[in-house]
Amino acid sequence: MVLPNGTRNFTIEVKYYLSCYRAWEDADRAIQTLRGQKISYTDWRVQWAGICAIMKSSVHVMLVDAKRCFSTELRDSLKARFRLLGEHKSSYPIFWQFIDRERHNILKEYQFSAYAEAIADPDNDGKDLPTLFSSMMAERELRLKGGLYDGRLALDVADEASQWLKDYLEETVRLGGFMPDERIQSDGFLWHRVPKADLAATAPWWAAPDDALGDAGPETHEHPVKPPQPE
Repeated sequence: MVLPNGTRNFTIEVKYYLSCYRAWEDADRAIQTLRGQKISYTDWRVQWAGICAIMKSSVHVMLVDAKRCFSTELRDSLKARFRLLGEHKSSYPIFWQFIDRERHNILKEYQFSAYAEAIADPDNDGKDLPTLFSSMMAERELRLKGGLYDGRLALDVADEASQWLKDYLEETVRLGGFMPDERIQSDGFLWHRVPKADLAATAPWWAAPDDALGDAGPETHEHPVKPPQPE
């Protein structure tokens, strides 16, 4: 989260400063909305695509968050934990064999691993599939096909992936020197955007280097709130 210049100071839990955590929470909420709902297969596909895409995005946004926080330790933790997923793929099957795989299949090929059990039920041979799909229960009838999680209920695997992602992000925060539920004021924790001209002449000692923050765009530069001075 990067705040516009002049934003009022506020206090929230550390985890909610991170866009990657807020993205995870949106995906988790979407998973729960499918529980117990009778929806058409078309409606289910739309929600499922969003869930898988947002969970994958949550991981990528760790690098975006690494450019926005005042704490060097937290920035380093976000970058290191992102790299860890790629360097030790076998240790994170839920990410690579479900989150990454399902998102790739949907967004790159528009193929869905989850299917309705009604398709394979011999009692439904010759029946109208749209009619069957219109009354299905996503929680009970949609199972994954192929891969490590073949045959498992799609929403059960999504729940498992969501819990893993939550734990991974919260551990990243702890390794960065904070408790996820710790409440901290935005002043001194987040970067603020101010016009580049304000920094061109005399950047103070506490201004962030460009290579730490990345380019904020042609009109703005990311600039931290001055950290509190010792009394």
